[in-house]
Amino acid sequence: MHSGIVRCLPCWLLLCRATLALGGNFSAGEETALKFGVHEIVLSGTGGAQSPFDTIASVTFTPPSGAGNAQTVWAFFDGGNTWRARVYASETGEWTWSSACGTDSGLDAKSGRFRCEPSRLRGRLLPHPQDPRQWITEDGRWFLNLNDTAYFLLCAQDGNGVPVDDEDARQYVREDIARGITSLRCFLASRRGGFTESSAQWREWHFEDGTLDRLRLENLNCADRRLQMLLDEYPDVAVQLIMFPLEAYARDDRFWTALSGAQRQRLLRHLVARFAAYPQLFWLITNDAH
Repeated sequence: MHSGIVRCLPCWLLLCRATLALGGNFSAGEETALKFGVHEIVLSGTGGAQSPFDTIASVTFTPPSGAGNAQTVWAFFDGGNTWRARVYASETGEWTWSSACGTDSGLDAKSGRFRCEPSRLRGRLLPHPQDPRQWITEDGRWFLNLNDTAYFLLCAQDGNGVPVDDEDARQYVREDIARGITSLRCFLASRRGGFTESSAQWREWHFEDGTLDRLRLENLNCADRRLQMLLDEYPDVAVQLIMFPLEAYARDDRFWTALSGAQRQRLLRHLVARFAAYPQLFWLITNDAH
């Protein structure tokens, strides 16, 4: 019976199966990327890095138009021996990439290629050429920003410390879209115990402990997973991303100024490497409420 069903598959279903070779709006490895989407390369380190968050590795992505338009990005550590590098796929055709790292041979001198195909994605938000107070997306369409404050949409816990699962996040976005919302204003992370105004506790957004030497990957992975979901399932929704926490209302600058130069470099390099390729983001250094 099952073999008969397979033999009788309609053409439209065969076509759907064929398109599964595409990587979606977020693609990886040798999957086919989509124009105005994100493509990711995964690298494996040797396991010898004493401080993986301070390991400097880069990947140069060369588009079909040639080396003059190549983009070199940082790779970021994502636990174990895994590093990832991402590019905004701005051109159709065949891309190539090559890696470089002076301290880990597993991240150095690796290379590969992938194809990028046309899509209906809107691309990055850009200033409108006829009115700097308006926005346009990279495909030439006007973008009307109707924003909802959804602080904890990208977070593992809400302001009371209650877990927020992925389906809750999906349902929230579906309801916003039904009401005409086009962008969401979100914290990048939250703390385990819920929302509080405390300089020590706000560090739990990004750091594992008080040394500020290691980043809290569980928070960053949650935000990453939700952003990938948004790009794949709701690509027309923009995200106003609040990168850094406030210490108290109208005192947002205290977190950043309290970090050392090395801590700032470590954090910002990772956040840029992990999130900058997402076309739907527009960035807030901190909450702009005041």
